[in-house]
Amino acid sequence: MSKLEVNAIEPQTGTTITIGASGDTVNLVGTLLNNGSSLPGDISSVVAGTGLSGGGTTGVVTLNVEAAQPTITSLGTITSFRSTGIDDNSDALAMTIDSSENIYVGNTTVSDSSNSARVYSKTGFGLITNNSENAGGVRLVSSSQNSILIQSDPNNQRADSFIGFHVDASEKMRITSTGNVGINRSSVDTGSMLDISHTGSSKYALRCDSSETSGTQYHILFSRGGTGAGYIASNSATSITFNNISDERLKENIENSGSAIQDIKDLKVRQYDWKDNIDTHKDFGFVAQELHSIIPEAVAVGSDELDDNGKPKQSWGVDYSHIIPRLVKAVQEQQTKIETLEAEVTALKNQP
Repeated sequence: MSKLEVNAIEPQTGTTITIGASGDTVNLVGTLLNNGSSLPGDISSVVAGTGLSGGGTTGVVTLNVEAAQPTITSLGTITSFRSTGIDDNSDALAMTIDSSENIYVGNTTVSDSSNSARVYSKTGFGLITNNSENAGGVRLVSSSQNSILIQSDPNNQRADSFIGFHVDASEKMRITSTGNVGINRSSVDTGSMLDISHTGSSKYALRCDSSETSGTQYHILFSRGGTGAGYIASNSATSITFNNISDERLKENIENSGSAIQDIKDLKVRQYDWKDNIDTHKDFGFVAQELHSIIPEAVAVGSDELDDNGKPKQSWGVDYSHIIPRLVKAVQEQQTKIETLEAEVTALKNQP
C-alpha cells in the first residue's frame, strides 16, 4: 500500500493546493476528514446533470438547482417546491398542493372552502371529494358550474346519502339511498319510487314515444311479483288503450257470476265539487268510502291521517273498471227479464 504524507505546508495560511488540471478527473476514495473530523460546510449549488449522492444523518443541506430539466430523487420531504409545469410545455403554474393536502390544477385558490379534499382544474373537469357537508361524496364540476354530485356512503353512515345531477348550478335529478328517483326536484317523496315535478315550462310530465308505426306498442308495463298486471299501449297513432291482465291461463275456479242488479241499485251516484278545482261545473261519480261497502275490490283504501295542509296523506281511490262487469251482468239480467216478459206478452196475444 502506497502512502503519501505532507507534514508541513508553508505558509500555513492562505495556501492553495491544486491537484490535477482542467479536464482531469480526481477520484478520492475513502473519507475526507478535517483534523480527524468530518468536513463542515454547506453545498450551495450543484450543476444540473452532474448528480449528487451521499449525505450524512445530521445537518441541513440546501440544494439550488438552476439548470433546466434536472432529475431529483428524494426519500425525504421537499418543502417550498414550485414548478412551472409537469412537463416543459407548461408556461405557468400548473399544480398547487396547499397545507391541507388539497390539490389544485391550474389554480391556486378556490371559493368553496367547505370541501376538505378536492382536485380542481381551471377548465373542463374538476373533482371534489369528502367535503364536510356531504361526507363521502364526489362532485364532478365543469368550468361553467355544470356538475354531477355523487354523494355515496358505502358504510351506510348517513341516512340522507344520494346521487344528484346538476345542470347550470341547479339540481335536476336525484337518486336517494333507498332507490327513489326525483326528476326536476331535489326533495324526493319517500313514498314514490319516481317523483316528477311538472313545471309550467314542461309540456308533459312523462312522454312515451315509439318509432314503430304498426301493431300494438306497449308503452308502460305494470307487474307484481314478476307477473304482468296491466299495460298502457297504443294501437294506432290516435288510440290509447288501458289494459288489465285477464289471461285465462292465470285464473282458476272460473264460473258464472251471481246477480249484480242489487249491487248496481245500491250504488250511490253523487254530484259534487272538488275543493281544489277552479271550475264551477258539478262532477258526477262515486265517493270511495261509500263504494267500498258495496264493491270493495273497486276501492283502494287510503289513510285517515292528514298532512299539515289538512289533506289526506294517502287518499282513497276508485278503479271504475271493477264496476263495468257488474253493469254488464245487470244489463244481461234485465235483458233476460225483458225477453221473458216479451214472450209472455206474445203468448197472451196469441191466445184465442
